[in-house]
Amino acid sequence: MGLDFSASEGHLYCWDGAGWHFHPRQPSRASQAAQTRFTRASHPASAEDLPHDLARATVDLQPTQIICTGACYDCPAPPVSGSTTFGAFLSSQIGGLRWAFLSVPHEVDGTGIAAAIADGHCIAVSNGSFKEEHGTAAGILVDQNNVNVRLTRECIMPGAPSDQSAFRSKVAGLFSICHMVRLLCEYYHIRQGQVQVRCNGQEALFRVFSTTFEPSPRDAHFDLLIATRSAISATNIAWPSRWVKGHQDDDPTCKLDNWARLNIGMDLRAKYFWELTHNGDAPRQLRINREPWPLWIGGNKVCCNLQGQVLDHVHGTAAQQWWLDNKNIPIHLRETIDWKASGSALKQLKRSRQHWIVKHTSGFCSIGHMMAHWKQWPSP
Repeated sequence: MGLDFSASEGHLYCWDGAGWHFHPRQPSRASQAAQTRFTRASHPASAEDLPHDLARATVDLQPTQIICTGACYDCPAPPVSGSTTFGAFLSSQIGGLRWAFLSVPHEVDGTGIAAAIADGHCIAVSNGSFKEEHGTAAGILVDQNNVNVRLTRECIMPGAPSDQSAFRSKVAGLFSICHMVRLLCEYYHIRQGQVQVRCNGQEALFRVFSTTFEPSPRDAHFDLLIATRSAISATNIAWPSRWVKGHQDDDPTCKLDNWARLNIGMDLRAKYFWELTHNGDAPRQLRINREPWPLWIGGNKVCCNLQGQVLDHVHGTAAQQWWLDNKNIPIHLRETIDWKASGSALKQLKRSRQHWIVKHTSGFCSIGHMMAHWKQWPSP
């Protein structure tokens, strides 16, 4: 659920796919904190009467209320009138979005796909490829009634090499599709329609399109998830989605439908694009259009394990120094310790074994009398 804040009206506004609604502030005593609290109950709002100062909001959804933690205006999109083709319009997008459409020709025309979206018979399929800390994705938009009307594109996953994963490649493929559709709606002034989306990543589909899932910074790859869902909420069209089984061509006796063939085609395109780009020295794209306010630590953007990375940044150096000092590790051996590998190995063990190792190497552990001493448990 994408929410926008209006300072002039003092409400949060949202589009649920069928119409606009607003959430008023919680009734309470006047205070600075009360200015950020809104009711979960919503009321219908007319599109004609929407305030002019809607700003994208970041919120904390609680069982009984919505807390607005901040709001800001998006950077204005380049004027549509300045682009003579849809391909040129894509090329004119800001850097946080252009990475998703680098393979789209400058002269491409989106009129046919735009008509298919408006008429409700546009289908979209994406797939990804990931290995050796490098990910790519490929996607296609097709007119279901005329397969010759199509738009395809490939892209390289944004983020540092250590952030890459198979799941991130699936989400990035959906990001590219959803933002291309959003820009088609903007360029061709589409106010209603439908795009049927298929992908062989079940979890990616759920986290992007489900109305019951709310992404948060606690989720892995929350930057891409929130940015993709923001593109969906910015349109007035329907987005039905469904999982399609991948690699059906591995079985030579399997009868392939149109969805399966498109999925296989995008898988091959993503793999081919991976071969073309995995040895390249182009800088990694880090900023993503419509992502939440990013957190940077030591020049690296955090997009996974937010709590763990902040904890490590605050206490990691002190914790490492404690081990070096208390275990009498010689100075000439200190630089040879691979802390990341040690942490990864420890996480592979059962929780009981992790506690046993920490207890017998450090001399204390968060169990029994120590938890009671720290007032985390009522008794040992």
